[in-house]
Amino acid sequence: MRSLFKLVVVLGVSLVAAGCGGCGGSKATLVYGKLVDSTGQPPSAAGQVEVGDTSVDTNESGFFTIEVQSDVETKLRAHVTGYAPTVKTFTAPSESSTFVQVTMLAWDATTTFDAAAQGTISTGGTTITFPANSLDGTGTLTAHLAHLDPSDLGERAAFPGGFVTSDGKLLESFGAVAIVVEDSSGRELQLKSGQTASAQLGVTTTPGDSVPLWYFDEATSRWKQEGSLSNCASGTCTASLPHLSWWNADQVVETSCLKACAKNKAGDPAVGVSLEARGVDYNGSSYGTTGYDGCACLDVRKASQVQIVGVTSGGIIGPVTETTASSTMTCSGGGCPSLTTPLTIETPKFQAILTWKENPSDLDSHFTGPCEAGSNGCTDGRFHIYYSARGSLTESPFAYLDTDDTTGFGPEITTLTACKAGVYRFSVHLYSGTPGLEASAAKVALLLTDGSLVERTVPTANPNTSVVWTVGDLDCNASCACSWKAVDTFVDANDTTPYDP
Repeated sequence: MRSLFKLVVVLGVSLVAAGCGGCGGSKATLVYGKLVDSTGQPPSAAGQVEVGDTSVDTNESGFFTIEVQSDVETKLRAHVTGYAPTVKTFTAPSESSTFVQVTMLAWDATTTFDAAAQGTISTGGTTITFPANSLDGTGTLTAHLAHLDPSDLGERAAFPGGFVTSDGKLLESFGAVAIVVEDSSGRELQLKSGQTASAQLGVTTTPGDSVPLWYFDEATSRWKQEGSLSNCASGTCTASLPHLSWWNADQVVETSCLKACAKNKAGDPAVGVSLEARGVDYNGSSYGTTGYDGCACLDVRKASQVQIVGVTSGGIIGPVTETTASSTMTCSGGGCPSLTTPLTIETPKFQAILTWKENPSDLDSHFTGPCEAGSNGCTDGRFHIYYSARGSLTESPFAYLDTDDTTGFGPEITTLTACKAGVYRFSVHLYSGTPGLEASAAKVALLLTDGSLVERTVPTANPNTSVVWTVGDLDCNASCACSWKAVDTFVDANDTTPYDP
């Protein structure tokens, strides 16, 4: 198998797409995202993300692309074997770059028990007990439990849906758990009507012996209060849970607000950037996506310290630390103070995202371009990036292929971070599988150096059954001012130079 597993260091892109399931007459955007674990690394298994009735798989590095409705809140649900399912909410502006990072929290404990007997699952200071015959399943059941410590920034990022209540209030968390019980067929179970599970929840320092208890409502992507936890002064709260879901020990906080902005290196607004305000002296975070002015408004706890960061597939931009206003304000009320220092986001010079159907199983991205003689990967003044020579973004050739996907779909992402005068070419090769390249439904989404967005679809007429699709050429000068020319032709792989103009 030629697949390699390596974290890509690129920046995200979303592109205008032709359609969107469930979007009606509104414009659609193809969002580019990545699943990570609480350490920031790809999960240990491939995952799946869902928006409405659309579902896509991630590639080996955790990357995915999915079509969403633009300029409205999107709810994305993520699943990975071995991790608690979670939900990410965001708003993607149309015709702009948008990257979404989704953090998955690994199960801390898994156990089995008979449905007719009492079952118990524990991790650290958290224990959940199911009375005999309390669940709507029979036979051997499997329980999973994950404990989220909100004082850990990596784990806090996995908090589903954000720290927002059903009536728009901001929460501060003292500890959360995810609970899933499955039968032998993998069906998720619930407690029977009138039954409860007893919970002991390990928490951080709390404001008192009793703390409100909240559950995550997936239908609204918000937190709803249902009862309270008691005996919290000991560091382990107790409660009865009427159903299985994410549960959370929280209090509502009084808010101020902050207008945070991001720009690119040219000083222009950076649109579609995911921003976070991470509480420093409280366990809560706020999230937003920059609009067409490069800004997002974030409700934050008043009179507090927060860190503002931009989240990109290249990593975290920032932080910028800010003290929030002491007066009570909200973003909806307006008049919010601005971040003292805008975040500066660096975007790629060029990026190509290849996707296709399940079959043929293996399409390969090929990217060639000019390079300095004698530099890494430079042969006769040209570099060639593909599955066995994936390049680098920090040294010559300043081009990199993130993943070699050999099992269909993609995405494969090729990125260029520095330009040299000359002509670059992007091509797609049918390496193995059937049907032919012309029936692969291959698409290449392109972010060009001027910020424009282009999408190319493989031609459906291939009379010579050629296996290389020349997508197009990027002609750049020394200042990295480039023009794109679509080629859209098929060539034979035995051609001596099938990947060079």
